[in-house]
Amino acid sequence: MATPTKRRNFTEEEDIMLLQQVTLEMPFQARRGQVMERWAEVASGLNTADEFRRTDIDAKKACNHFILLLDAHRKDNN
Repeated sequence: MATPTKRRNFTEEEDIMLLQQVTLEMPFQARRGQVMERWAEVASGLNTADEFRRTDIDAKKACNHFILLLDAHRKDNN
């Protein structure tokens, strides 16, 4: 039986790198049907960065974590 991997939280540096990559790729401005392709480009950009230590990032995880950061930011500003 395989041992489960321990869940790892994003570091502040990884959060900043994600935000920078989202700013670069602008996935929310993609045309209908191309949004996840843009998120895949975000994930690909992070995977090619030497400083980004996560190996399991994909389009869905990048999108979900960005939305989590955005929600936390909105909550702090209200």
